[in-house]
Amino acid sequence: MSVKPNIESVKKIYMSDASLSMLCDFERVLDNMDFYAFPNWRLGELVEGPIVRRYWVTCKFMWPLDRMPDPAAPKRLLPYGARITYTKDKVKVPVKIETSSDYRTNENSRKGKLIDFPIWYVEIMLPKKLLSDIKQGSIDIAGEEVDLSELQSSMEQGLTDQSATPDAGAAATPMDM
Repeated sequence: MSVKPNIESVKKIYMSDASLSMLCDFERVLDNMDFYAFPNWRLGELVEGPIVRRYWVTCKFMWPLDRMPDPAAPKRLLPYGARITYTKDKVKVPVKIETSSDYRTNENSRKGKLIDFPIWYVEIMLPKKLLSDIKQGSIDIAGEEVDLSELQSSMEQGLTDQSATPDAGAAATPMDM
């Protein structure tokens, strides 16, 4: 496989607002699941997707073989119905041209030779419902769904509630601060 299809896939994303929005939602799920705290997850490159189907959104990422992403991160998505696939593969990349022997011999061009570079592909399929839940600001805590906007408004209400603050005449203790 060459790098060119990967470049074309990323180009399609930037040409479509809907794809870019869906990709942002996908990334928000990974971020909320703390994927980037695990080794090598920040090093991944999007090579395909988002592929949007009726109930699923799929993205495929690539890492160098020696920088495999920690498989503990995707395990966090399994209770939510996600599907994760790891595949070893190779991608053809041009060598850095330093001498005349680094040029391709089969054509009369100034392009570098192509070598096989070993990689990991990680394909993540997320249910659309998970993307919409996190986008809308709900979260599952101890088996119960909590709406974050309601939580935020109740916290703001508690902060402005005068009965929750010390009396103006009373001295504030360190516990009150």
